[in-house]
Amino acid sequence: MVKQGVVQRIMTQERDATREVITYLGETSLLADACSDLYDLLFDLIRKTDLPLDVHQLPAFMHCLQALRYELIMGTMIMFRGHVTDSARYSRRAIEVAAFAVEIFKDKDSANLWLSMGTSSRAMDRYRSRFPAHKIVEKHESTLGKQIYELYASYCLWVHPSFGSLVNQTSFSSDRGHQFHYFEIGSEHQMNYLAMQFFILLDTHVRILLAIAELVRQFDGFDYGVWVESSSAFTRWAASLRANWKEAADQFLQREQVHNRALR
Repeated sequence: MVKQGVVQRIMTQERDATREVITYLGETSLLADACSDLYDLLFDLIRKTDLPLDVHQLPAFMHCLQALRYELIMGTMIMFRGHVTDSARYSRRAIEVAAFAVEIFKDKDSANLWLSMGTSSRAMDRYRSRFPAHKIVEKHESTLGKQIYELYASYCLWVHPSFGSLVNQTSFSSDRGHQFHYFEIGSEHQMNYLAMQFFILLDTHVRILLAIAELVRQFDGFDYGVWVESSSAFTRWAASLRANWKEAADQFLQREQVHNRALR
């Protein structure tokens, strides 16, 4: 039998962590699947819509929309495995993908450049020039919404290798000992933090979904009534579940305030 190495041990621990997180979240964990269903609905409604997109824009736009759901699922999976900080990478990328989708929707030349990115070194250079992620997000703030742009700025800080992004995973001892924690679910405090971050992840994707729906609703064939009914039902359900976490959120914030005062 091959000796189990560190990677295999962590994978085993991730399976245990996933069961622990889903048990702790309870019904709240099902919101990720419901949000994924909203993406499915949006895809279906868009397929029936007469969009003014050319042969480059339509496939590029739909590729981006499919990628958005991927970022939702991967961000949720990583979080449920106990890697709360790492899940922010997928939320940040989701906002970038959403901004790229808007750029492609509004500019046929951008769609062509996006699709031809890997065909030559010149195409790569043109792609780099047209799609600097941060600038594209900033460019389409009015379409995506101010809240999405503010979330993006926050995610960028947590994705960068700053102390803020690593502090929850590191510990030091007086004898210069240092430990890096692969999992961020070792206490009730951390579990409550995970729950709050999960709602922020969902809020990010719901805001993206609503922005994309507003972008396409003006065109013939888009059943906006069906979209509003389903997205509103999700929002109400999420709000009712979020209310169940108010006490946990208050306890978390109180502890953070005490901790911050102690550092001053």
